[in-house]
Amino acid sequence: FKPEELLDANLVKALIVTESGFRSNPKAQNAGRAGLARGLIQITDQAIKVMNDPDGDFKNHHIRITKENVKDPIVSIAAGTRWLFEKRRLAKHRLKRNPT
Repeated sequence: FKPEELLDANLVKALIVTESGFRSNPKAQNAGRAGLARGLIQITDQAIKVMNDPDGDFKNHHIRITKENVKDPIVSIAAGTRWLFEKRRLAKHRLKRNPT
């Protein structure tokens, strides 16, 4: 995984404080159609499903993300950061320009 543009660590910190207030094991929250959101970065059930698709864009990650292990801060930050890159890629594709 080699991103074209690096992700600012302060953006990740801001996301964590917004989503979980840096609580290491926040309660899962209802995220509507995306299912429940869990962990520091509040990864949704839908995001976990996409990241675990063996034929999807995340097929080269080295761990299997589960609803349980995403509560681990290390897994949550790694998965959430990877998910941010995917969301940026999708936005770039849909907008036909670099998202800001």
